[in-house]
Amino acid sequence: MHVNSLFQWLRDNLLLLLQLLAVVFIIYGVMAFQLHGGTATGKRYILMVDNSASMSASDTDPNRLEWAKREALKQIDAAGEKRCRHGHRIQFTSHDEAVVYEQQRPAAPSHPGTSNPRNGQRGSRKRSTWRTAWRILAVRRKRQPSGRKTWKMEKSVPMCRQRERRRKCTSILMAGFLICPDFSLGNLNVIYHAAGKMMVETDEQGKKVLKPAPESSNNVGIVTFNARRDENDPSIVGVLVRVLNFRSKALNCKLHLDVFRGGEMVSAKDREIDLPPRRPADEPGQRDAPGEAAAAFELHDLDDSRNTLFRARLAGVDDCFPLDDESWLVVGVVRKARVLIVGPFNSILHAFFDEEATRAVADVTYLGRDKLATDDYLAPAQNGAFDLVIFDRCAPKTEAQMPRANTLFIGYPPPPWRPPGEKPIDQTKTTRLVEYPHIKGWQQGHPVTQHLRALYNVGISEAFQMEGLPPRTPRLFESDRNVALLVALTRGPFTDLVLTFPLLTEKEEWNTNWPLRPSFPLFLRNVLYFLGNVEDATAEPNVVPGNVKILHPASAVDSGIVIDPKGKRIELKHGPHEQRLDFSFAETHWIGPYRVIWEDGTERLFAVNLLDSDESDLEPMPAIKIGAEQIVAGRERGQPRHIWKWFALAAFVILGLEWYLYNRRIYV
Repeated sequence: MHVNSLFQWLRDNLLLLLQLLAVVFIIYGVMAFQLHGGTATGKRYILMVDNSASMSASDTDPNRLEWAKREALKQIDAAGEKRCRHGHRIQFTSHDEAVVYEQQRPAAPSHPGTSNPRNGQRGSRKRSTWRTAWRILAVRRKRQPSGRKTWKMEKSVPMCRQRERRRKCTSILMAGFLICPDFSLGNLNVIYHAAGKMMVETDEQGKKVLKPAPESSNNVGIVTFNARRDENDPSIVGVLVRVLNFRSKALNCKLHLDVFRGGEMVSAKDREIDLPPRRPADEPGQRDAPGEAAAAFELHDLDDSRNTLFRARLAGVDDCFPLDDESWLVVGVVRKARVLIVGPFNSILHAFFDEEATRAVADVTYLGRDKLATDDYLAPAQNGAFDLVIFDRCAPKTEAQMPRANTLFIGYPPPPWRPPGEKPIDQTKTTRLVEYPHIKGWQQGHPVTQHLRALYNVGISEAFQMEGLPPRTPRLFESDRNVALLVALTRGPFTDLVLTFPLLTEKEEWNTNWPLRPSFPLFLRNVLYFLGNVEDATAEPNVVPGNVKILHPASAVDSGIVIDPKGKRIELKHGPHEQRLDFSFAETHWIGPYRVIWEDGTERLFAVNLLDSDESDLEPMPAIKIGAEQIVAGRERGQPRHIWKWFALAAFVILGLEWYLYNRRIYV
């Protein structure tokens, strides 16, 4: 009751002191304090090696990839001896799990436990490798009956097991530039080693920091190479080449443009270009802006009926990354779509497909709907004679009569659906009549609906609703009452586009005013180019090394041969039960022109180029930002450690002690 100092009463009240301490620890526990530090107890290691094209730069001896492989072996050797939970001495490769990953397209493991990534010319895939590194925690080693250890990816790993592995996992990254700025590392520990020449400097605070050496950015590269034919005179082709200078000094060099036809050079042009030096970044942490220059060429008297191959090359640059000093471009011929239109006479479709501009990119055949059950339709349709078949107010009776081609159904459902009023083949796939629907929304990201505008004012008298659509079927046009007016169905390798309302009725009356709108011919053009596989006479799309190239033959063929820039012959062949007509070619490993020879004797060309400013910028980054984390080269990322649990445990122990002392005073 009477005290002379602040804590005098507390000296005789130990219980109150314990209660106050418990409240303090609970407050600290709620504040969730964290400590950041290294984790030296990691038992799982992921060695990720950047295997993109920039790793072939020769600023390190012999190149950056060999340097990264040596560093990976040093990391394995530095692990030294450890003791397992049973106390036995073990080596790094016999107990801890090490996996070498290649940072490439796509991210795929090399032989686990080794460091043997191959040199490549691929562009870097920035996100997939980190996702794969996150999932590599499910990789386990399995002992076979023969005693040999192999690796497999477990199908399912409990979340608690995954969290435990992530806490004990250390990811060692060896790369040349920013990998993924929008990836969350979580508890994954990262040690970043910058590939390329680095030097040590002292900053204003006297600390030693790593900075890129000047010779690490010794590169000049071609990043843009395209061509375009003149609309009025196809024999005139304009070519644009864009070059970037990543050096700190200005450069004057010569750009050569060579023209090949039939494997022989037919002409050559050159142009001197002045490249300014790279400009320092405006803000710290950003990359410098390279010097830029462009050169334009105009070539005359080029035959638009034959493939023409262009080569752009830099002379006199003498840099450490020659892969971007040369690029190839193919200006091809028109590949016409083979189109079949089945149905009664439709003046709207004739007005579009009989136009001169449409005939320039498509060979159109008309067939009456009474021919659907005859060999006039069945034989060419089953042999893949067409790229696109348009069914106007009609459809084959069975799925077996569907063509080996992409299709567009107008005002009539494909089998097994039947139109309203007819007996359905499958009771789960029925249709019902819908009157006066209005387009309320459409997908603009699909190739068929791109650039379409102002569809809200399209009027429709009658349409049908398809019931029993497969899950996640793209609904390209939608109306109210959950009615799909345009859907895209998948049939093996083919696409069946269904427009659920006809343009004309059976009495040749207009069912919609859409053909009067500007969006209708644009829709038919999208269908023709996307489903008809049209390739115009402009330059072939650039293919990045490692990406898949889809090859469309001019006629229905079953095989072909691809000759890569190294002269290797790669066979293209369909499987015994494969229905698709195009071919997927994935062996685009080398930069240069590829020659395709089909079994019918026709040929085509396509080119693979780097054309990547990120790959051409060789300057290594002393620090990279992955998500919200900034990782400095050579340092281990500080791991967050939650200590609020210890405060909560201390509060619980103090409350238990206070309860014990209280009961002892009362009952003893």
